[in-house]
Amino acid sequence: MPERAVVLLSGGLDSTTCLAIAKGQG
Repeated sequence: MPERAVVLLSGGLDSTTCLAIAKGQG
């Protein structure tokens, strides 16, 4: 998900959300 990666690098809040999603997947 390149878009999600860009958002993750753009904001800390999005980074936390992406991290939570990553934990859910793995």
